This record gives sequence, C-alpha cells and structure tokens, in this order.
Amino acid sequence: MVDLNDPLTQACVASVLFGIALFVRPLKLPFLRAALRISVFAVLTAALLHAGISPTRSIPAWPSVIRHGVGEILVGFWWLGGAAVVNSVVRASLIVRGCPARERLIQDIVATLAYILAALQISDKVFGLPVGALLATSGAVAIVVGLALQSALGDAFSGIVLNLTRPYRIGDWIVVDSTLEGQVIETNWRATHLMTVERNVAIVPNSVIAKTRFINTSTSAAPRGVTVRLQLRPDVRPNTAITALTRATGEHSEILEAPEPQISIRSSTVSFVDYEVRFFISRQANEAQASTQYLDMAFQHLDSLGVSRSPIGLTPDSATSNQ
Repeated sequence: MVDLNDPLTQACVASVLFGIALFVRPLKLPFLRAALRISVFAVLTAALLHAGISPTRSIPAWPSVIRHGVGEILVGFWWLGGAAVVNSVVRASLIVRGCPARERLIQDIVATLAYILAALQISDKVFGLPVGALLATSGAVAIVVGLALQSALGDAFSGIVLNLTRPYRIGDWIVVDSTLEGQVIETNWRATHLMTVERNVAIVPNSVIAKTRFINTSTSAAPRGVTVRLQLRPDVRPNTAITALTRATGEHSEILEAPEPQISIRSSTVSFVDYEVRFFISRQANEAQASTQYLDMAFQHLDSLGVSRSPIGLTPDSATSNQ
C-alpha cells in the first residue's frame, strides 16, 4: 500500500504533477504555461524540502537503498525541471515581445546554459562527481573542439553579437558589402538567409556580416539612393550628354524630385568618359527595375540628340555593319 502521508511519497506525486505540467499546453496564452510550470515547480520544491531533501545539497545516506535512490531521482528531476521552467519563461517573454521563431537565438542560448548547469549539478549532487574536475576536463576538451570548429564557432559567436545588437530583423532589406542585396528571411546560429531580388536564397555566414560593411535600407522611411554609371565616347560634348541624362531623370516616374538628381563625370580617358547619375527613389520601389528603366530612357534621349554610343574609332554605320 502507498502511504500518502509519507513525505517522500508526496514528493513523488508532486514530481508526477510537474512532469504532466511540462507537457501540457493550456490555451494559447504565452505566459499561462510558464505560470503553470512555475506553480507546480514550487509545489515540488516544497514537497522535497518537507521530505528532508535539499536539491542544492547532496542527499544524506538513508537506511533504505530504495528511498535513497528515489531521492536521487527526484533531485535530478528537480534540476532538469528547473531548466525547463527557465526555458519556458524566456520563450514566453520572446513571444510577448513578438520575436519571430526563426530569430530566437537568445532562447537557445539561455536553454543551453540552463541545461548545462542542471547537468553539472546532477553530476555533483546525485553522482558525487566533483564539478571542478568536470570543468577542467571539459575545458581541455573544449580547447580541442574549439580549434577544430574555429570557423563554426566564429559564426556562432557572431550570431550572438548580431542577435544582441539587432542591426536588422526579419523582413528588413540589407546590402552586404555593396555587392549583395536581399531581404532577411531567417537568422540562426550559423548564418543569415537573404531573399535576393532574383528570388534566390543567399546564405551569408554571420562572421562575414559581422566583419564586413552592410547597410540596412529598412531602418527609416527616407528615400533610397540609386547610382547608375555609363560610359560614352570622349568626342561627345559633356553638355550634350548631361542634357540627355537630365531629361531621362525628369521623365522617370519613380525618381523623386527631392533630393535633386545629380549627374557628374567620374573619370575621362582617351577611350571613354565615365558619367555617374545619382537619384533617389522611395523605399517601396525596386532598385534594379528603376535602374534598368532609367538606362533605357537615357539611351533614347542620347539617340534623339544624335549621340553615338559606338566605341571610339567606329562610326555608327561601321559598327552596324560589323554586327
């Protein structure tokens, strides 16, 4: 017969209730499950103390081997349950803050640390293994593993820094090193996933983003600057070329009037003159499409003014015949 008046039996019942609470998902309220786990965990703690078991101390030797073994199991379950409660509270707080599941790196870090602490305490309080020796051994192993996984660990620590500083979020558009532009669709321990304009998924290691220069184009409602460069023959008068390029900016529907577009000459050689056109579009506009449309309109105005776009030394007729 089971004696319900026995404090150890009551502790076992409390542990069963706590185990049920770990798997129950009441309603859809973020903090309801966390509150339930905390409440039952408090009951389990009180039952253990009532039975003469302190989870933070080694279990004293009991005459009954069975009762001693049950006490050790309850202590181990208490530490693992405590880690689960911490994970549940952190997860609920992130849900309330509206953090997407794909960027909850903080939850993973806290949960990992909580379970590592629980494992160390179980080794000490239940199995009697000295924590100091375990840490020394694990430290030596960590050095070897760290050298073997240096690149992966660099990405992981960079991911932690990016998650704490939060220079971008899911849905933001970023430009990495002026060569790659895309929308952030996922962040994890290793990399940041970007959906490019071509609808391709680019996976950029976190260590690369942490070390390189990137621009978050979604941080404000200010217009986006676009730069278009084109090369023309050196015998084309700059005034004529700038006139054609200015007309193209005025007729482009997506180019904003303020800030005013700017046209300048970057360099000039015996083979070509390099023109740079910088204008601004709204945040919602597609930069690639705006650049392409502008070039098409610029070529139309250059042709209307009789500006030759064939290489130097060739006339338009000879360039056509060579094709």
